[in-house]
Order: sequence, then C-alpha cells, then structure tokens
Amino acid sequence: MLQREAIFPAHRHALYEAHRYSAAIRSGDLLFVSGQVGSREDGSPEPVFEDQVRRAFANLRAVLAAAGCTLDAYCLTYRCSRARSVASFILLLA
Repeated sequence: MLQREAIFPAHRHALYEAHRYSAAIRSGDLLFVSGQVGSREDGSPEPVFEDQVRRAFANLRAVLAAAGCTLDAYCLTYRCSRARSVASFILLLA
C-alpha cells in the first residue's frame, strides 16, 4: 500500500486544521489537491469576484509549491456559482 502524505502550504495550516482537511494528499507520484477558494490567510473571502479568482489560483500555487510542484501539468475542474461570472473567470485564466 502506498504511503499518503498530507500537504499544507505555509501560513494556512491553522485554516485547514480548523476545518479538518488537508490542502493536498500525495500518494506515490500523484498529488490530489483539495478545492481552493479565494480566501485570505485568515479565511476571509476577497470581496471582489475577480480578486477571489486571483486569490484561489495564488492559493493553488502555494499548495503545489508546498508539494514541490507547479501548474505546468495539471487537470483543472472549476465551479462558478454565478453564470455571469464565468466570462470573467475565463478571461482571468488566459
């Protein structure tokens, strides 16, 4: 059986501990990353949608960096709860 390792980015461990989950789990050569949201280090959300998207990707990069990875090779699944926000989201990905 493969050994599993919990991954936590710097400065956000308390947030994950409070909600009882890991930012990511490494199992062998695979890294499974939990959903990342646009929250600040204290857990409060960015008030502007575009800033939430930027922050979510910054949080994702921090998790990947903690695991020694980058966004060079990834499979991204995302959820936008407001249809009008999808266009802004896509522009921010470019």
